[in-house]
Amino acid sequence: MMEILYVNDQLLPTDETDTEQIIQTIAALCDCGVSITLCLPAQIGGNIVSLPELEAYYQVQIAGTLKQTRIRGAHLRVIAKLFYPFKLCLAVRNRKSQIVYTRNLPTVVIFLLFSKLSVVYETYRPWQQQLRILKPLLAWMARHPRLLGVITHSEYTRQVFLQNGYVKDKVRAILNGYDPQRMLPEYSKVEARKKLGIDMGHPVAVYTGHISISKGCGILLQMAEQLPNVLFVLVGSTGKGEVEQRAKQMENVHIINWLPFAETVPYLTMADVLIIPPTSIPLAVGRTVLPIKTFLYMAAGRTILAPRSPDTEELLRHGENSFLVEADNIEQAVKALRQLADNTELAGKLAATAKEEVSAYSYKTRGEKVVLFLRERLDRGKL
Repeated sequence: MMEILYVNDQLLPTDETDTEQIIQTIAALCDCGVSITLCLPAQIGGNIVSLPELEAYYQVQIAGTLKQTRIRGAHLRVIAKLFYPFKLCLAVRNRKSQIVYTRNLPTVVIFLLFSKLSVVYETYRPWQQQLRILKPLLAWMARHPRLLGVITHSEYTRQVFLQNGYVKDKVRAILNGYDPQRMLPEYSKVEARKKLGIDMGHPVAVYTGHISISKGCGILLQMAEQLPNVLFVLVGSTGKGEVEQRAKQMENVHIINWLPFAETVPYLTMADVLIIPPTSIPLAVGRTVLPIKTFLYMAAGRTILAPRSPDTEELLRHGENSFLVEADNIEQAVKALRQLADNTELAGKLAATAKEEVSAYSYKTRGEKVVLFLRERLDRGKL
């Protein structure tokens, strides 16, 4: 049986999207028969989270174990990123039979330097493109015999790694996905709007996710200014940032605080159009590459408006399963939203195709692909 130490440097649970993906991945790997130990930091003197509490928060079942290591200052990101994996590494460094699996770059480096374990790095970030200062470090990792492999969330990121010295067999693009069970119950548009108190008298465009300028939400406000008859609903606020402040002055923009996943689903299904902000900002600043919301939008069975971008176009095709516009072209985005609101036949066709195609991207299927990749890498090491 494959044994994995999944090392994460955050205090859980949190509302961060990456932790949702981490827990879903762990649950999927457990379902594939992998022996998983989830390793987390804990604050000295603070609470210890239990595995049932994590399962309840993230609405999954994890057939694994939980190992927590207490450190001072676990709530401080710099300390958690550096001191926690080092302390954990010292405790487990001689367990050759186990694989360290992580999304945290400092954890990769620490375990390669100070342990005998093989390491798997999963990332959505094309680091060599975003932070050139990291290129020497990543080049060293590429040559390290105990870096078992790199799993990227997009072919876009995989190509960046390959262009910077990583051999083809060592890097695999395994896209994210969704959990079909968590999209239930399936609300009709009328049912969802009735549940949320939204009338049917005007088109509704919905965005879900963290709300900030760096996530591209500024262009949504620009679109709302030019489309006063469209209600824009932005779900996922965690504070009073620039977007929230500007939205206060706009009658057709509703800001909804961050919600548990189950409470977010009705907002997806009540939409006429689900929007991935049609701007290049998230990709340019490195905050988002092929956002996970893409899979949820497709699964919701509602029309998707998104930018033409090298990452999103790995899943979305204009005129087939979505409506794509030139990034940062506000006029084109406004025109497209008008067209989708008016042409219900086109909107329905795009939505139906997307929902059918996304069925191939469940987290269970993703877990199987990850296990296959790891077995291939382990077998290659035995040759």
